[in-house]
Amino acid sequence: MSLDPRTEAAYRVVEDYLGAERGRVARPPEGALRRSYVDPASVYRGQLWDWDAYFTLLALTPHLDDTTVVRGCVLNFLDHQRADGSIPYVIGVDGADAHGPRGPDAPMNPAKPVLAQLALLSSDPAAWAGEALPGLRRHVAHWEETQRHASGLFRWRSHRGSGADNHPAVYGRPLDATAGVDLNCLMVAEYGALAHLHALAGDPVRAPHYGERQEQLAERVRRLLWDPVMTDFCHADTLTSTPPGTTQRAEWLVPLRYRSWVGFYALWAGVAAPDQAAALVEGCELFCDFGIRTLSRREPLYNVTATANPSNWQGPVWVVANYIAFAGLLRYGYTSHARRIVEGTLAMLAGDLERTGTLHEYYDPDSGRGIHGPGFLNWNFLATTMYETYCDDASG
Repeated sequence: MSLDPRTEAAYRVVEDYLGAERGRVARPPEGALRRSYVDPASVYRGQLWDWDAYFTLLALTPHLDDTTVVRGCVLNFLDHQRADGSIPYVIGVDGADAHGPRGPDAPMNPAKPVLAQLALLSSDPAAWAGEALPGLRRHVAHWEETQRHASGLFRWRSHRGSGADNHPAVYGRPLDATAGVDLNCLMVAEYGALAHLHALAGDPVRAPHYGERQEQLAERVRRLLWDPVMTDFCHADTLTSTPPGTTQRAEWLVPLRYRSWVGFYALWAGVAAPDQAAALVEGCELFCDFGIRTLSRREPLYNVTATANPSNWQGPVWVVANYIAFAGLLRYGYTSHARRIVEGTLAMLAGDLERTGTLHEYYDPDSGRGIHGPGFLNWNFLATTMYETYCDDASG
Protein backbone atom coordinates (compact mmCIF):
# COMPACT_ATOMS: atom_id res chain seq x y z
CA MET A 1 0.00 0.00 0.00
CA SER A 2 1.40 3.37 -0.99
CA LEU A 3 1.26 6.35 1.34
CA ASP A 4 -0.95 9.30 0.47
CA PRO A 5 0.45 12.58 -0.94
CA ARG A 6 0.05 14.41 2.38
CA THR A 7 2.24 11.83 4.11
CA GLU A 8 4.81 12.02 1.31
CA ALA A 9 4.91 15.81 1.72
CA ALA A 10 5.22 15.51 5.51
CA TYR A 11 8.07 13.03 5.07
CA ARG A 12 9.97 15.50 2.89
CA VAL A 13 9.59 18.25 5.52
CA VAL A 14 10.78 15.98 8.32
CA GLU A 15 13.55 14.39 6.26
CA ASP A 16 14.92 17.78 5.22
CA TYR A 17 15.16 18.82 8.86
CA LEU A 18 16.51 15.55 10.28
CA GLY A 19 18.80 14.98 7.31
CA ALA A 20 20.55 18.25 8.09
CA GLU A 21 20.96 17.17 11.73
CA ARG A 22 22.30 13.65 11.16
CA GLY A 23 25.85 14.73 10.55
CA ARG A 24 25.90 16.72 13.79
CA VAL A 25 24.60 14.03 16.12
CA ALA A 26 27.86 12.17 16.71
CA ARG A 27 29.83 14.17 19.26
CA PRO A 28 33.59 13.99 19.82
CA PRO A 29 35.18 12.69 23.03
CA GLU A 30 34.63 15.10 25.89
CA GLY A 31 35.42 14.96 29.60
CA ALA A 32 34.40 11.67 31.18
CA LEU A 33 33.18 10.39 27.80
CA ARG A 34 36.55 9.42 26.33
CA ARG A 35 35.11 8.24 23.02
CA SER A 36 32.61 9.61 20.51
CA TYR A 37 28.96 9.42 21.56
CA VAL A 38 25.45 10.66 20.83
CA ASP A 39 23.27 12.78 23.09
CA PRO A 40 19.55 13.60 22.87
CA ALA A 41 20.13 17.39 22.33
CA SER A 42 17.85 19.98 23.96
CA VAL A 43 18.54 20.13 27.73
CA TYR A 44 20.42 16.81 27.59
CA ARG A 45 23.56 18.10 25.85
CA GLY A 46 26.73 16.38 27.03
CA GLN A 47 24.90 13.30 28.34
CA LEU A 48 24.99 9.72 27.07
CA TRP A 49 21.80 7.78 27.86
CA ASP A 50 21.31 4.03 27.41
CA TRP A 51 18.15 3.35 25.38
CA ASP A 52 18.30 6.81 23.87
CA ALA A 53 21.65 5.92 22.28
CA TYR A 54 20.30 2.58 21.06
CA PHE A 55 17.15 3.89 19.39
CA THR A 56 18.89 6.98 18.02
CA LEU A 57 21.62 4.90 16.39
CA LEU A 58 19.07 2.35 15.19
CA ALA A 59 17.69 5.19 13.09
CA LEU A 60 21.02 6.76 12.16
CA THR A 61 23.38 3.91 11.29
CA PRO A 62 21.82 3.13 7.86
CA HIS A 63 22.66 6.73 6.91
CA LEU A 64 26.21 6.88 8.36
CA ASP A 65 29.32 6.10 6.35
CA ASP A 66 31.25 5.62 9.59
CA THR A 67 29.63 3.75 12.51
CA THR A 68 32.54 4.07 14.95
CA VAL A 69 30.23 6.15 17.16
CA VAL A 70 28.39 2.90 17.95
CA ARG A 71 31.59 1.36 19.28
CA GLY A 72 32.29 4.63 21.10
CA CYS A 73 28.93 4.58 22.90
CA VAL A 74 29.26 0.95 23.99
CA LEU A 75 32.81 1.38 25.24
CA ASN A 76 31.95 4.65 27.01
CA PHE A 77 29.38 2.72 29.04
CA LEU A 78 31.86 -0.06 29.75
CA ASP A 79 34.47 2.51 30.83
CA HIS A 80 32.09 3.35 33.68
CA GLN A 81 31.21 -0.20 34.67
CA ARG A 82 31.27 -0.65 38.43
CA ALA A 83 32.89 -3.45 40.41
CA ASP A 84 29.54 -5.26 40.76
CA GLY A 85 29.04 -5.30 36.98
CA SER A 86 26.39 -2.59 36.91
CA ILE A 87 26.62 0.31 34.47
CA PRO A 88 24.97 3.72 35.00
CA TYR A 89 22.08 4.48 32.70
CA VAL A 90 23.33 8.01 32.01
CA ILE A 91 26.85 9.40 31.97
CA GLY A 92 27.64 13.08 31.70
CA VAL A 93 30.77 14.66 30.34
CA ASP A 94 31.25 16.05 33.85
CA GLY A 95 31.58 12.51 35.18
CA ALA A 96 28.15 12.33 36.77
CA ASP A 97 26.97 8.74 36.44
CA ALA A 98 23.32 8.50 37.33
CA HIS A 99 23.62 9.88 40.83
CA GLY A 100 26.47 7.81 42.17
CA PRO A 101 27.10 4.16 43.09
CA ARG A 102 24.36 1.62 43.61
CA GLY A 103 23.92 0.43 47.15
CA PRO A 104 21.32 -1.73 48.90
CA ASP A 105 18.96 1.23 49.29
CA ALA A 106 19.77 3.11 46.08
CA PRO A 107 16.72 3.55 43.85
CA MET A 108 18.57 3.72 40.52
CA ASN A 109 18.34 0.95 37.97
CA PRO A 110 21.50 -0.05 36.15
CA ALA A 111 21.62 0.71 32.44
CA LYS A 112 18.79 -0.99 30.61
CA PRO A 113 19.66 -4.22 28.78
CA VAL A 114 20.28 -2.67 25.37
CA LEU A 115 24.07 -2.48 25.09
CA ALA A 116 24.61 -5.75 23.19
CA GLN A 117 21.84 -4.69 20.82
CA LEU A 118 23.62 -1.38 20.43
CA ALA A 119 26.89 -3.15 19.59
CA LEU A 120 25.16 -5.01 16.75
CA LEU A 121 24.34 -1.71 15.06
CA SER A 122 28.02 -1.33 14.20
CA SER A 123 28.97 -2.12 10.62
CA ASP A 124 31.71 -4.44 11.88
CA PRO A 125 30.80 -5.80 15.33
CA ALA A 126 32.91 -8.92 14.79
CA ALA A 127 36.03 -6.74 14.60
CA TRP A 128 35.69 -5.39 18.15
CA ALA A 129 32.96 -7.37 19.95
CA GLY A 130 35.56 -9.45 21.77
CA GLU A 131 36.72 -6.27 23.49
CA ALA A 132 33.23 -5.57 24.79
CA LEU A 133 31.80 -9.03 25.51
CA PRO A 134 33.26 -9.59 29.00
CA GLY A 135 31.73 -6.32 30.20
CA LEU A 136 28.42 -6.98 28.46
CA ARG A 137 28.21 -10.39 30.13
CA ARG A 138 28.95 -8.87 33.54
CA HIS A 139 26.27 -6.24 33.02
CA VAL A 140 23.58 -8.82 32.24
CA ALA A 141 24.83 -11.00 35.11
CA HIS A 142 24.30 -8.04 37.44
CA TRP A 143 20.67 -7.80 36.31
CA GLU A 144 20.30 -11.54 36.87
CA GLU A 145 21.85 -11.46 40.33
CA THR A 146 20.02 -8.40 41.67
CA GLN A 147 16.76 -7.88 39.76
CA ARG A 148 15.51 -11.35 38.84
CA HIS A 149 12.41 -12.48 40.74
CA ALA A 150 11.74 -16.07 41.81
CA SER A 151 9.38 -16.34 38.81
CA GLY A 152 12.34 -15.83 36.50
CA LEU A 153 11.08 -12.42 35.41
CA PHE A 154 13.10 -9.25 35.85
CA ARG A 155 11.97 -6.41 38.12
CA TRP A 156 12.54 -2.71 37.87
CA ARG A 157 14.40 -1.38 40.89
CA SER A 158 12.30 1.80 40.72
CA HIS A 159 11.24 4.34 38.11
CA ARG A 160 14.76 5.86 38.08
CA GLY A 161 16.23 4.83 34.76
CA SER A 162 13.24 2.72 33.76
CA GLY A 163 12.62 4.68 30.57
CA ALA A 164 8.89 5.37 30.85
CA ASP A 165 9.48 7.43 33.99
CA ASN A 166 6.00 7.79 35.46
CA HIS A 167 4.28 4.65 34.22
CA PRO A 168 1.76 4.13 37.04
CA ALA A 169 2.76 0.51 37.55
CA VAL A 170 6.32 1.59 38.42
CA TYR A 171 6.34 5.21 39.54
CA GLY A 172 5.82 5.78 43.26
CA ARG A 173 5.87 2.07 44.14
CA PRO A 174 8.27 0.29 46.52
CA LEU A 175 11.68 -0.81 45.32
CA ASP A 176 11.78 -4.08 43.35
CA ALA A 177 7.99 -4.19 43.17
CA THR A 178 7.28 -4.47 39.43
CA ALA A 179 8.08 -7.02 36.76
CA GLY A 180 7.98 -4.83 33.66
CA VAL A 181 6.79 -5.99 30.25
CA ASP A 182 9.22 -3.48 28.75
CA LEU A 183 12.18 -4.62 30.86
CA ASN A 184 11.62 -8.31 30.19
CA CYS A 185 11.17 -7.82 26.45
CA LEU A 186 14.34 -5.72 26.33
CA MET A 187 16.12 -8.57 28.10
CA VAL A 188 14.74 -11.11 25.63
CA ALA A 189 16.22 -9.02 22.83
CA GLU A 190 19.47 -8.53 24.76
CA TYR A 191 19.92 -12.27 25.26
CA GLY A 192 19.41 -12.69 21.52
CA ALA A 193 22.00 -10.01 20.79
CA LEU A 194 24.50 -11.66 23.15
CA ALA A 195 23.93 -14.99 21.41
CA HIS A 196 24.60 -13.30 18.05
CA LEU A 197 27.73 -11.50 19.27
CA HIS A 198 29.16 -14.71 20.74
CA ALA A 199 28.45 -16.51 17.48
CA LEU A 200 30.35 -13.76 15.63
CA ALA A 201 33.19 -14.20 18.12
CA GLY A 202 33.27 -17.94 17.41
CA ASP A 203 32.17 -18.98 20.91
CA PRO A 204 30.31 -22.31 20.50
CA VAL A 205 29.36 -22.49 24.19
CA ARG A 206 28.07 -19.05 25.11
CA ALA A 207 26.14 -18.43 21.87
CA PRO A 208 23.61 -21.24 22.45
CA HIS A 209 23.63 -20.53 26.19
CA TYR A 210 22.24 -17.02 25.65
CA GLY A 211 19.92 -18.31 22.94
CA GLU A 212 18.38 -20.69 25.47
CA ARG A 213 17.95 -17.89 28.01
CA GLN A 214 16.22 -15.83 25.35
CA GLU A 215 13.70 -18.61 24.64
CA GLN A 216 13.08 -19.29 28.34
CA LEU A 217 12.41 -15.66 29.18
CA ALA A 218 10.16 -15.20 26.15
CA GLU A 219 8.06 -18.13 27.34
CA ARG A 220 7.76 -16.58 30.81
CA VAL A 221 6.59 -13.28 29.35
CA ARG A 222 3.91 -15.05 27.26
CA ARG A 223 2.73 -17.07 30.24
CA LEU A 224 3.12 -14.71 33.20
CA LEU A 225 2.63 -11.19 31.84
CA TRP A 226 -0.28 -11.82 29.48
CA ASP A 227 -3.60 -10.82 31.05
CA PRO A 228 -6.58 -12.49 29.34
CA VAL A 229 -8.95 -10.08 31.09
CA MET A 230 -7.23 -7.01 29.63
CA THR A 231 -6.22 -8.93 26.48
CA ASP A 232 -2.90 -7.17 26.85
CA PHE A 233 0.56 -7.65 28.29
CA CYS A 234 0.73 -5.95 31.69
CA HIS A 235 3.37 -5.19 34.28
CA ALA A 236 2.99 -7.37 37.37
CA ASP A 237 3.29 -6.79 41.09
CA THR A 238 6.02 -9.03 42.53
CA LEU A 239 5.41 -8.25 46.22
CA THR A 240 2.92 -11.04 46.90
CA SER A 241 3.93 -13.15 49.91
CA THR A 242 2.29 -15.85 52.01
CA PRO A 243 0.57 -14.36 55.09
CA PRO A 244 1.81 -15.79 58.42
CA GLY A 245 -0.26 -18.57 59.93
CA THR A 246 -1.72 -19.73 56.62
CA THR A 247 -1.22 -22.84 54.50
CA GLN A 248 -1.85 -21.66 50.93
CA ARG A 249 1.34 -20.37 49.38
CA ALA A 250 0.92 -17.00 47.69
CA GLU A 251 3.34 -17.34 44.81
CA TRP A 252 1.35 -15.68 42.05
CA LEU A 253 2.04 -12.41 40.27
CA VAL A 254 -0.69 -9.78 40.46
CA PRO A 255 -1.32 -8.01 37.11
CA LEU A 256 -1.09 -4.22 37.28
CA ARG A 257 -3.89 -3.42 34.88
CA TYR A 258 -3.19 -0.20 33.07
CA ARG A 259 -3.99 0.14 29.38
CA SER A 260 -0.67 1.53 28.23
CA TRP A 261 1.77 1.36 25.37
CA VAL A 262 4.15 -1.14 27.01
CA GLY A 263 2.20 -4.14 25.73
CA PHE A 264 3.54 -3.39 22.25
CA TYR A 265 7.01 -4.37 23.47
CA ALA A 266 5.86 -8.00 23.29
CA LEU A 267 5.20 -7.57 19.57
CA TRP A 268 8.41 -5.58 19.02
CA ALA A 269 10.47 -8.37 20.62
CA GLY A 270 8.55 -11.15 18.85
CA VAL A 271 7.46 -12.60 22.18
CA ALA A 272 3.68 -12.56 21.74
CA ALA A 273 1.87 -15.64 20.47
CA PRO A 274 -0.18 -14.87 17.33
CA ASP A 275 -3.47 -15.10 19.20
CA GLN A 276 -2.17 -12.78 21.91
CA ALA A 277 -1.06 -10.25 19.31
CA ALA A 278 -4.45 -10.43 17.60
CA ALA A 279 -6.33 -9.86 20.86
CA LEU A 280 -4.04 -7.00 21.87
CA VAL A 281 -4.49 -5.18 18.56
CA GLU A 282 -8.25 -5.77 18.43
CA GLY A 283 -8.75 -4.39 21.95
CA CYS A 284 -6.26 -1.53 21.71
CA GLU A 285 -7.67 1.86 22.63
CA LEU A 286 -4.44 3.84 22.36
CA PHE A 287 -4.53 4.82 18.67
CA CYS A 288 -4.90 8.52 17.93
CA ASP A 289 -4.33 10.80 14.94
CA PHE A 290 -0.62 11.05 15.76
CA GLY A 291 0.26 7.46 16.60
CA ILE A 292 -0.49 6.01 20.02
CA ARG A 293 -1.19 7.52 23.39
CA THR A 294 1.14 6.18 26.08
CA LEU A 295 -1.85 5.64 28.39
CA SER A 296 -5.50 5.19 27.50
CA ARG A 297 -7.54 8.35 27.88
CA ARG A 298 -10.07 6.27 29.86
CA GLU A 299 -7.50 5.70 32.62
CA PRO A 300 -8.06 7.94 35.68
CA LEU A 301 -4.38 8.92 35.63
CA TYR A 302 -4.45 10.02 31.99
CA ASN A 303 -3.00 13.49 31.53
CA VAL A 304 -0.90 15.44 29.03
CA THR A 305 0.80 17.81 31.47
CA ALA A 306 4.30 19.08 30.72
CA THR A 307 6.55 17.50 33.34
CA ALA A 308 10.22 16.69 33.81
CA ASN A 309 11.70 14.37 36.46
CA PRO A 310 9.61 12.45 35.75
CA SER A 311 8.87 12.98 32.09
CA ASN A 312 5.23 12.35 31.27
CA TRP A 313 4.29 8.94 29.83
CA GLN A 314 0.70 9.03 31.14
CA GLY A 315 -0.87 9.94 27.81
CA PRO A 316 1.41 12.05 25.57
CA VAL A 317 2.67 10.73 22.25
CA TRP A 318 6.38 9.84 22.14
CA VAL A 319 8.07 8.96 18.86
CA VAL A 320 9.92 6.03 20.46
CA ALA A 321 6.63 4.55 21.69
CA ASN A 322 5.18 5.04 18.21
CA TYR A 323 8.20 3.24 16.74
CA ILE A 324 7.99 0.25 19.09
CA ALA A 325 4.28 -0.13 18.32
CA PHE A 326 4.93 0.34 14.59
CA ALA A 327 7.75 -2.24 14.48
CA GLY A 328 5.69 -4.74 16.46
CA LEU A 329 2.60 -4.30 14.31
CA LEU A 330 4.59 -4.68 11.11
CA ARG A 331 6.33 -7.77 12.50
CA TYR A 332 2.98 -9.47 13.09
CA GLY A 333 1.46 -8.41 9.78
CA TYR A 334 -0.81 -5.56 10.95
CA THR A 335 0.20 -3.38 8.04
CA SER A 336 -2.75 -0.98 8.07
CA HIS A 337 -2.23 -0.23 11.77
CA ALA A 338 1.48 0.29 11.18
CA ARG A 339 0.67 2.64 8.31
CA ARG A 340 -1.58 4.68 10.57
CA ILE A 341 1.33 5.21 12.96
CA VAL A 342 3.71 6.25 10.17
CA GLU A 343 1.21 8.77 8.82
CA GLY A 344 0.41 10.16 12.26
CA THR A 345 4.02 10.50 13.34
CA LEU A 346 5.07 12.34 10.20
CA ALA A 347 2.05 14.64 10.31
CA MET A 348 2.82 15.47 13.95
CA LEU A 349 6.50 16.28 13.38
CA ALA A 350 5.93 18.16 10.12
CA GLY A 351 3.27 20.25 11.83
CA ASP A 352 5.65 20.99 14.69
CA LEU A 353 8.38 22.10 12.30
CA GLU A 354 5.99 24.33 10.38
CA ARG A 355 4.68 25.96 13.58
CA THR A 356 7.85 26.21 15.65
CA GLY A 357 10.84 25.37 13.45
CA THR A 358 11.96 22.65 15.82
CA LEU A 359 10.93 19.29 17.33
CA HIS A 360 9.85 18.41 20.85
CA GLU A 361 10.34 15.53 23.28
CA TYR A 362 6.68 14.55 23.54
CA TYR A 363 3.36 15.65 22.09
CA ASP A 364 -0.33 16.26 22.73
CA PRO A 365 -2.26 13.31 21.24
CA ASP A 366 -5.26 15.45 20.29
CA SER A 367 -3.63 18.52 18.75
CA GLY A 368 -0.20 17.14 17.78
CA ARG A 369 1.48 20.15 19.39
CA GLY A 370 4.75 19.78 21.26
CA ILE A 371 4.32 19.67 25.03
CA HIS A 372 7.89 19.67 26.33
CA GLY A 373 11.55 19.78 25.31
CA PRO A 374 11.98 22.03 22.26
CA GLY A 375 15.11 21.17 20.30
CA PHE A 376 14.92 17.47 21.15
CA LEU A 377 16.36 15.14 18.48
CA ASN A 378 17.28 11.70 19.82
CA TRP A 379 14.81 9.00 18.76
CA ASN A 380 12.75 11.51 16.78
CA PHE A 381 15.01 10.29 13.95
CA LEU A 382 12.88 7.13 14.02
CA ALA A 383 10.10 9.00 12.21
CA THR A 384 11.89 8.71 8.87
CA THR A 385 13.01 5.16 9.75
CA MET A 386 9.34 4.17 10.03
CA TYR A 387 8.57 5.69 6.64
CA GLU A 388 11.53 3.96 4.96
CA THR A 389 10.80 0.62 6.64
CA TYR A 390 7.13 0.75 5.69
CA CYS A 391 7.94 1.59 2.06
CA ASP A 392 10.52 -1.21 1.86
CA ASP A 393 8.03 -3.65 3.38
CA ALA A 394 5.26 -2.59 1.01
CA SER A 395 7.51 -2.89 -2.05
CA GLY A 396 8.83 -6.28 -0.93
